[in-house]
Amino acid sequence: MKVTFLSRKERVTINCDAGEKLLHAGLRQGISLPYECGTGLCGTCVARAKPGTIEPGWSAAPGLKRLRLAKGEFLLCQCSPIKDCDILVPGQSDLSETISRNPLHQRGLLHNFNYVAPEVATINLELNHELGFLAGQYVLMRLDGMDGYRAYSMTNYNELTKKLKFVVKKTKDGSFTEFLFKHKTDSIECDVFGPMGKATFDPSEKKNLLCIVGGSGIAGIMSILNHAKSIEYFRERKACIVF
Repeated sequence: MKVTFLSRKERVTINCDAGEKLLHAGLRQGISLPYECGTGLCGTCVARAKPGTIEPGWSAAPGLKRLRLAKGEFLLCQCSPIKDCDILVPGQSDLSETISRNPLHQRGLLHNFNYVAPEVATINLELNHELGFLAGQYVLMRLDGMDGYRAYSMTNYNELTKKLKFVVKKTKDGSFTEFLFKHKTDSIECDVFGPMGKATFDPSEKKNLLCIVGGSGIAGIMSILNHAKSIEYFRERKACIVF
């Protein structure tokens, strides 16, 4: 299907696969659409469309509470097009901005589950294809038969790799983590989309690092520290971590 994204100054037309989330279709084709979490929580990826042109996604997405549904607002990360359509994104969006790494769809295998604390574990993801990502980025994962994606930041860093590492905290009433902790001895196939995320480490800035983080959010910081250590970044600079 043909989808045209419109801002105040630009219009960009792309192809969107049947059932594909509009955010995913745009990002994988290099369109710099607004987003933060990619899972329907924050509401950053709000856009507008004419009635009858998009398929609603996760009806319980917390980000929906911030939308003006009567004016056709929806979340790019949750909805797919039904037919060729025009999508109006916030006026300040720069659709021509360069994306450093275009995210892609692929399959992966979750395995090697290990407890590191009560209800906290490390887990590895073996991808079908190599992935290049920036330190601090994350991927979206979706288990077969389960609605919606979940976002997890990598703890490791490699310029190009099939092996990703994560820290996962069990969440009350969280179907994704409850499934992982229940089937911790199994290898679990899943859909993967990524890399995503803009809070990344750029060594060329040559600045000291200040990292403020809580809970399992430490994962992205671990990736940044791994990258910095591998290039001996701290020979001349310092890092302060508030956890």
